[in-house]
Amino acid sequence: MIKEVKVEEAIGLALAHDLTKVIPGGFKGPAFKRGQIITKNDIPELLSIGKEHVFVLTLDEGEVHEEEAAIRIAKAVMGNGFKPLAAQRGQGKPENYGSRPAENQRGGSR
Repeated sequence: MIKEVKVEEAIGLALAHDLTKVIPGGFKGPAFKRGQIITKNDIPELLSIGKEHVFVLTLDEGEVHEEEAAIRIAKAVMGNGFKPLAAQRGQGKPENYGSRPAENQRGGSR
């Protein structure tokens, strides 16, 4: 479940999405990544980028994260000759999750 909490109450919880830091005329990029566990030391930085509340992800018993679910589904439907590759975090899907060795592809070496 995704819920909004005060940053001070987010210690020990995982962020539900990336948080961007913007310094006008300078830096724009990730300050915190989705899934990062908030620590007490993170509170001043969160407040400095204007975050008094953040969205955190909590999973109830029996629930799995969307990326874990996607990996499980990919493994369940992969046919013979497919080799799982490392999933890329970011969009709730394991991109390029499977590939066939060249000798099993049409037009490949036999």
